[in-house]
Amino acid sequence: MPVKFANESEAFLSVLTLVAGADQSGSLEERDFLFKKVKGLAIFGNPSTADFSKLLGKVTDAVYEGVAQKDGEFTAAGIDALLGDVKKILSPELRKSLVQIAGELGDTDGADANETALLDQYAGAYKADNNPDLRFQRQNNTLEAASGGQTFVLLALSADTFRAEQFEGVTIQFQSEDGRVVGAKLRQGKNETSYKKVGGAP
Repeated sequence: MPVKFANESEAFLSVLTLVAGADQSGSLEERDFLFKKVKGLAIFGNPSTADFSKLLGKVTDAVYEGVAQKDGEFTAAGIDALLGDVKKILSPELRKSLVQIAGELGDTDGADANETALLDQYAGAYKADNNPDLRFQRQNNTLEAASGGQTFVLLALSADTFRAEQFEGVTIQFQSEDGRVVGAKLRQGKNETSYKKVGGAP
C-alpha cells in the first residue's frame, strides 16, 4: 500500500523518516535536529515542538505501514516507490533542501563502533560483467562510491541499502554470506546489476 501524503510537509518528512530509521533507532536527538531544521521552512508553518512531534509520529507510522519491508528492513523497491512519489510533490528547491538535511541527519547521533565497522566491511572493489568496476570507501561516517571516474556520496536507507545522493533512483544493496560481504546489487529504475566483491575489507 503506497504512502499517502496530505501535503508537502508530510512528503518531506517521509524521506527523513527513512534516513532516521536506517539505524533502526530513531533518537530524540534526531527528532530535535529535524525540528530545528524544518521549522523555518514555509511548508511547515513554524510548528510548536508538540505539533511537530505529532506530525512526525503520524508520518513515521504511515511510512512503516506503507513502504515494503523484508526481514524488518525497507526494500529497495519500496524505497524507490516512495522517493518517486515524493519527487512528484516537492519542488526542485524543496528537494534540494531535503537532500541537504537528510545528509546532515545521518550524522546527528554519530556512528558507533558497529556502524563504522559495517561501513568498513562494505569498502573495497566490486566487479560486474560488461560494466565499469565499483569501489566503495568510508569517509568518516559516510560511504562513498566511485565508478567510471565519478565519485558520489551514498545515503543510508537501511543497514545494507544506500541511495546515491547525486543521482535520482539509484540504490545499492550489499549482500552478505556467513557474516562476510560478498557482493552488491545496483538498481537504477527497472535495471539491476549484480556485482561481486573482489578486494578490500573482508
